[in-house]
This record gives sequence, C-alpha cells and structure tokens, in this order.
Amino acid sequence: MNTPAAGPDTPALTLFCAFALKQAVEQTILPAYIAAGGHPVEAVYEPTFRLLTRIEAGARPDVMAKSPAPSRTWLQRTS
Repeated sequence: MNTPAAGPDTPALTLFCAFALKQAVEQTILPAYIAAGGHPVEAVYEPTFRLLTRIEAGARPDVMAKSPAPSRTWLQRTS
C-alpha cells in the first residue's frame, strides 16, 4: 500500500501478520497508518507458526503482529 507521504524511492516496510489479525490490520490499522503518512507496507499473512519458521530461517520483517498463544507453543517446541 502506498502512502501520500511516501516517494517512489521509499522502501516498503515488511509486515509479518498472523491470519487471526488480518481483518483488523487491513480494515483499521493499515488505513490509519497510511492516512497518517506512513511508509508503504508489504504485508505477509500466514499462521503464526509459519511466520516464526520464516524468521528462524533468516527472514527479518520490520514489524510482526501475532497472536500470543502459538508463540508459547512454538517456544515449548523449540526449547
């Protein structure tokens, strides 16, 4: 999503977002962020465990929005 304040050379922020939060992010959070002049956003929507797997493999999103329960399970599984 492009913003009015963002120029053609403005790099997009990468957002990893859990599916459970997709509706709130797309309908409320990103529109408000864009209206405030935020950077372009490239959002990736997947289950939290898949996002954590991507990070474990080396992905480095600028922002991650996740639900708390799967991360506890993830931590137990990877400990």
